[in-house]
Amino acid sequence: MGKTIKKHGMTTEKARRVKLRGHNKEYLFAELIGGKVVKGVNKIDVYDKNGRGYTVKGGSEVKGKSGTEGRWQLFMFGKRRFENDLNFPARELFIEILNSFPKTREEYDKNPEIYKKRVKIPMIKLKNYLSDKTKMHSFFDKAIFNFRLDFLVIYHNDIFHIFDREEILDIFGKYLKVTTNKTTQKVVFQYKEKLWIEIEVRKTEGKFPSILLITNKLKILKLLSDNIEKFEKRTRNIYTYGKTIDYFNDYFSADKK
Repeated sequence: MGKTIKKHGMTTEKARRVKLRGHNKEYLFAELIGGKVVKGVNKIDVYDKNGRGYTVKGGSEVKGKSGTEGRWQLFMFGKRRFENDLNFPARELFIEILNSFPKTREEYDKNPEIYKKRVKIPMIKLKNYLSDKTKMHSFFDKAIFNFRLDFLVIYHNDIFHIFDREEILDIFGKYLKVTTNKTTQKVVFQYKEKLWIEIEVRKTEGKFPSILLITNKLKILKLLSDNIEKFEKRTRNIYTYGKTIDYFNDYFSADKK
């Protein structure tokens, strides 16, 4: 008998909880800073009264754990997305990676070793590409900020931790080491010799094949807080870090004038 493929997607109820929790945090943050929520395609951004943009990240659920322990999916895109988005960093390499696989999971399962061997070459190319600090900067600028948002907000234990875009990208370039995993099936970013961020091919039925970029909210929070000395507890629910401190000094003081 053939191997049964297990589904890895969320249940309807879990998807509803994750979606609701995600929506709640954006609206709550917008209320705290006197901003507004702007809905896009499959995403929600927050803009403050000065027109500066924020992406608010919490973290999805992990089986058997609470939502606060969850992973952060930066993106999951199929080949069409890379073909259509001409400004996506490393788009040709992502297309080459996806072209290493057949069109269906059924075909892949007939002889997966062929495709695992085939994908190694473009994965090494992608690792070499992202080892260039300028290219890594551009890649994460697209993945996190879509080249236009100004701040990342990490929501954890009822606290909104606010970080500056350029400060984040500089830290990523300075402290993350790019390599592949042992099987050369993934490109990974390490911090202090430990796995921090992964680029892999998602092979789930219905998503096959897609490029998946994942990390963990607590890992990103640690990376940033380890390497930004200054932070300020702005309110009971808002902490500002590094370059965001002066901005929010001015931002909140303007309300008092």
